[in-house]
Amino acid sequence: MAWFNKVVDYMWPHVDTAVCEAVRAAVEPLMRTAAPPLVSWVGFEKITLGPTPPTLGGVKVHGSNSEEAMIEIEFSWAGGLDVVVAAYVFGVRLPVRIHDLQFRSYIRVTFTPLVDVLPCLGGLEVSLMGLPEHVDFGLTIPPGVDLMALPGGIPPRPPATPPPRRPAAPTAPTSES
Repeated sequence: MAWFNKVVDYMWPHVDTAVCEAVRAAVEPLMRTAAPPLVSWVGFEKITLGPTPPTLGGVKVHGSNSEEAMIEIEFSWAGGLDVVVAAYVFGVRLPVRIHDLQFRSYIRVTFTPLVDVLPCLGGLEVSLMGLPEHVDFGLTIPPGVDLMALPGGIPPRPPATPPPRRPAAPTAPTSES
């Protein structure tokens, strides 16, 4: 996958621009429609996926048939995402910043249906295989408070199996006189 990751690295500045513009065009109208009347403006002040592209790791190919082909890919990204959404309420700017996203998961890519016309793909389905193994990000509000760094934030995922219980210590018999 090293060759593919290198190609994505070369393409990344263009992917960043295209994805950010598509997100801005799709999401800003929805935010403005959903904003209450006291919000005079809401939108993205900054949106970038960051300078570092995601990397793809091991690939597992599942049995294919004449209708579809399926692969599973390890997906990791710690690219420096930086998004600032701001709303102006009574003329006061209220920004929220999401930054430094780190994400690791496995994705399934299904090429379906396979067709007899180039590029031989009728569609593409992409899905997560389960909960991500790792997700971390910063969430900052004025005056620069990172909500994700505060104690009592999102608790860590509990272990898969509970630890074994220790037997209670024996107590010494009491003598009454």
